[in-house]
Amino acid sequence: MSSDLSVPAALISERMGLNFQQDRWPDLVRGLERAAASLGFDNVHTFIAHLLADRFGQREVHALASHLTIGETYFFRTPETFSMLEHRLLPELIAAQQHNSIKRLRIWSAGCATGQEAYSLAILISRLIPRRVDWEITILASDINPEALETAKAATYTQWSFRDTPSWVTNGYFTRTGDGRFLVDKAIRDMVTFRYLNLAEDCYPSMASGVSDFDLVLCRNVIMYFSREVAKQVADRLQRSVRDGGYLMVTASEGSRDFQLPSMVSGGEIVYKKAPVAHEQPAVARAPEPYARAAAQARRPAAPQRPRQSVVTGPAARPSAPAAPPARTAVTADPQRAALRLERRAFARSGNPATTATAQTRHHQPHAPKQVDPAEAAREARLLADQGNLAAALDRCEAALECNKLDPALYYLKASILHELGHQDGAEQALQSTLFLDGGFTMARVMLGAIARGQARVSESTKHFRAALTQLQDMPAGAVLPETDGLTAGEIAEMVTTLMGSESNR
Repeated sequence: MSSDLSVPAALISERMGLNFQQDRWPDLVRGLERAAASLGFDNVHTFIAHLLADRFGQREVHALASHLTIGETYFFRTPETFSMLEHRLLPELIAAQQHNSIKRLRIWSAGCATGQEAYSLAILISRLIPRRVDWEITILASDINPEALETAKAATYTQWSFRDTPSWVTNGYFTRTGDGRFLVDKAIRDMVTFRYLNLAEDCYPSMASGVSDFDLVLCRNVIMYFSREVAKQVADRLQRSVRDGGYLMVTASEGSRDFQLPSMVSGGEIVYKKAPVAHEQPAVARAPEPYARAAAQARRPAAPQRPRQSVVTGPAARPSAPAAPPARTAVTADPQRAALRLERRAFARSGNPATTATAQTRHHQPHAPKQVDPAEAAREARLLADQGNLAAALDRCEAALECNKLDPALYYLKASILHELGHQDGAEQALQSTLFLDGGFTMARVMLGAIARGQARVSESTKHFRAALTQLQDMPAGAVLPETDGLTAGEIAEMVTTLMGSESNR
């Protein structure tokens, strides 16, 4: 093949963030050849031509990620790091929740590979919080490599994954299988949610998909593989994904001026802390929350959505929802994600201060309902909510509702914001309005179940979750649900099933 790989290397950098300088072109060739074979191409030349012809979709990303990324790691990698987590960072985050009636802890393992880091974190949490009845704990683990995610979900590992791992880990949290492997105990598996996510894409932070407002983010040995420009963008998005008072951890070799937070160095890691900021919000307990934030949040995609039920005309015929890329299979590119990316660029958080300022200050001005564009107000509300400016987001949502009282998605957005503010009664009322307008609005039932679960109303939460599962079972597993920022019916069903299972163990 041609000795010049600069063009495909640049394209892969743009779409996936992976940086292949000339000295790494042999690795790139091997990865391209294997990806081409896995996708059925006769040779690597045809595959490269396919990519350059603007056919670089999710299917191609999945195949390349499986052959260009390193997915091998082990449990409790770098003991000093986990010692700091166990004895300093996590106890601090846990103590900050002790006076809340609903205690919440959100952790993200970004670039989780085959899952050992995420399960190690779950083991630490189980040791630090042995009784988790009044806790809502989320451990999100994401990666771009679908094969690595499948390994993580299987939760079965060889002895090699436990090199330098204390014996109490395997003795206390694993079961030996017949073939000599180790299976993670179910209680630990149930604490972790695995999801496909391309860190190079502008798809986070997102309240809708649950990739936001984390107490702790670990992104170790990931940024080093990105190009300079992508690394800068990822650093910005990771920082915005951490809540005030939360921590972000990268390896010492990945620290840079792109991280604009106070930092400390511990062993081979750099830990950044986002300073607590006083918000103009009511002093309320933090809202109850399911494993994936998507069950409690909303974003209305700009792509075509399923027909809504009108209070005048009744339910419309329900077509199949649009296909999207499940984490476990390779499919075509998702138009909804593309539309969401366009929306985010139009309301750039950092690249266009004037636009952001408009959304942030508009709520201070009296609004005349006749002059409000409901779609514009709803977009501003979602942007403000993603930024954590919930009071302003609620104001813009109310403005949109004044002009369009028959849109169930607006009531769902209102419920999401109220839920985040801790106003559960108001959130439930808005969700009932959503279902009155559209009885098939599945995410409204999921959120009602999550709220009831957080308030220990077990029979009620079970009723809502079962109703949601009934609707989800009628959809293709890979169908993207509206108001979820790209989550599929299969992913939501898995999440709801997990919530119902954990409910029975409370």
